[in-house]
Amino acid sequence: MKQTTPTHPAGERPRVPIEDVAARGHVSVATIRYRVAHRQMSGPDRAGLFDLARALRELPGKPKQRGGRKAGPITPGPTAPTTASVDCGQDPATRFRLARAGQEELRLAKMRGLVERVAVVKPRVFHLIRGDRDRLLAWVSRAAPLIAAELRVDEGATWRAIQRAVSTLLDRLAAIKLPVEDPGHAKPRPEVQRDATPVPRDAETRFQLARARQEEHKLRKMQREHVDLGEATRRLATFRHRTLQELAGWVPRVAPTIAAEVGAEVGVLARAMAHHLGQLRADLAAIDVAAALRVDPVEEGNEDDGDEDDKTETPAPPKGERARDRRGPPPPRAHRGAGPPRDRRNLPRGDAARSRARRR
Repeated sequence: MKQTTPTHPAGERPRVPIEDVAARGHVSVATIRYRVAHRQMSGPDRAGLFDLARALRELPGKPKQRGGRKAGPITPGPTAPTTASVDCGQDPATRFRLARAGQEELRLAKMRGLVERVAVVKPRVFHLIRGDRDRLLAWVSRAAPLIAAELRVDEGATWRAIQRAVSTLLDRLAAIKLPVEDPGHAKPRPEVQRDATPVPRDAETRFQLARARQEEHKLRKMQREHVDLGEATRRLATFRHRTLQELAGWVPRVAPTIAAEVGAEVGVLARAMAHHLGQLRADLAAIDVAAALRVDPVEEGNEDDGDEDDKTETPAPPKGERARDRRGPPPPRAHRGAGPPRDRRNLPRGDAARSRARRR
């Protein structure tokens, strides 16, 4: 039987069945029933009729979540890792998608070589800076005898004076503080916002909110554990530039003190130190910082061919019949009765040897 729309008197808001609401709202009947069951829109009255104006106003309140791949180009353009924080004022479904999108952007940036884990970059930076320190300390032992021979001064005093000056230079380099952000290229950092969203009462919305908070926590953790390789390269290059500047002005600053300790002329000593330091400065300037941050350092002592180990390795003991042949015959076992024979009649009655001799 065909259902007709009831008429309404003047001044009263129209009430229609669920089929008319679905047709006017361009949704299905099942959608309206789902929304009513989850308290996302007002239900019908006792007669099963809906307030048409209220229903059409409440339907767009929660848009339908579209699934599947979104429309757009399959191959995205170059994207940088996201640094924007998730807005806690949005609905849980949008917060969940934004957090997952941020995680995927970080993974994509890592695949492209734009970001790397902090635990991977820190050993590379340490290896590079430690190499600079080792080169500078090795230069003292290599250049001090040559400078002492050229100036005809005591070699030990020259080495001690230059070593003290280099130690002071290393302490000065360790005290260099680089700004956290470049004033010319400052980028907003994500700030952790306190989630003041009230916990809803219905289970479905609470579940969506909990999932959104979990994904936001994962995104913040990934942002803390990863570093932008471009920014890390720029900061390390800035530090090494400061190091080369300190080396450039180091000789004129320490030459008078070293000359007074070793008893040489200041000008001659300064020229000799600058001559021997020039090669070290050229070697430090030739190091590619960007390549050093993208390749793991080679550990020392791992290039052993293993010949010495084969020479000193203890052979495994043989097994089976061949083992008995190699060991030879077993040594003779000592008998219990070894020694001069004894007459059991001379032994006391309670002695154990007296009974053993009787059994023989």
